Amino acid sequence: MSSYTEQDLADALGKAYAGELASMRAYQLLSRDVGWTTAGHIEEDIRVDAQEEFNHSQQYADMLETMGREVSDHAQQHNYDAIVPDDHTDVEAALAGVWYLENDGMDLDQEIIDIARATGYQDFVNQVGTILGDERAHRNEVEEYLEDAFGWEQPDFDGLASLDEFSEYDPDVEPRNL
Repeated sequence: MSSYTEQDLADALGKAYAGELASMRAYQLLSRDVGWTTAGHIEEDIRVDAQEEFNHSQQYADMLETMGREVSDHAQQHNYDAIVPDDHTDVEAALAGVWYLENDGMDLDQEIIDIARATGYQDFVNQVGTILGDERAHRNEVEEYLEDAFGWEQPDFDGLASLDEFSEYDPDVEPRNL
């Protein structure tokens, strides 16, 4: 018998909601604040990915609503610690921060799948499985940018700062569609 509860699922969904908003903000920051002088073709891909992250956050909010839970009761509990570079013109570090967010999101998505399966929320298993596929594609896309532009072979998070100020959930501010 599983030791997972509906509360565990709601908490994980709230954390995923906050994480998706952090990812969206990191993509927005990347597309707006990092000088893409030699990587203009990437900007549109980054904007599309930001929109997808927003859509994922709304899917997690919908799942919480299906459970009869309020997003603010769960997402507010999580101060999602995402990373971006201190120097926003450091494209390599900015992309590495996005890679980190996507990788972390994949781990959380798998955890949600396990909890949803154990608590009988099969519809969530399928929905989060789709999101997991998107996260994997985003991470691979960013990894490809890093490999092509910088010869990047593994994550190096030295010199990256906390994104706390961008990732805190404020229940009084609704995220806007991009």
